[in-house]
Amino acid sequence: MLTDVAFMNAIRVIIIGCGIFAFGLFLIFQAIRTNAKLLLYYGLMISLMGISSGVNYLIDFITILITENNMDHQLFTFITWTPAPFAAFLGAYVICEITTPKNKWFYLSVALVLNMLFLLDLYIFHWTSEVVYPTYNPGIPNGLAPPGGGLLNSLHQ
Repeated sequence: MLTDVAFMNAIRVIIIGCGIFAFGLFLIFQAIRTNAKLLLYYGLMISLMGISSGVNYLIDFITILITENNMDHQLFTFITWTPAPFAAFLGAYVICEITTPKNKWFYLSVALVLNMLFLLDLYIFHWTSEVVYPTYNPGIPNGLAPPGGGLLNSLHQ
């Protein structure tokens, strides 16, 4: 069963992730309305980071409510880190377009190679990822959280 601290942590993280995603959608809407290409890429980047920072905890929260256990840590890692390289590439494009438009394809090719190496590392060596399972909760008398008692990578360990 989900503890009170983990429940509040889940609600907080879901609100933050959905807020970031909504702000990114707002930027995308404004970019489409005003034909601003860089703002569109920036909105996509913000939306991807909202997905990366909120959806994983939402799925873990729903999994705990349904099965009373945490989700698989490999799936948690994939959901957390898969949108990150795409968001980093979009951010690199925006920065290169603003700062060095003449050399942007060189810098973007370097960023693309580094992001692809990151994704390869994520998908090949995913078993080495460090996911912190909740083992300690100060609200429980003996301090041990039951299975599914807290969110993965929670601050209250």
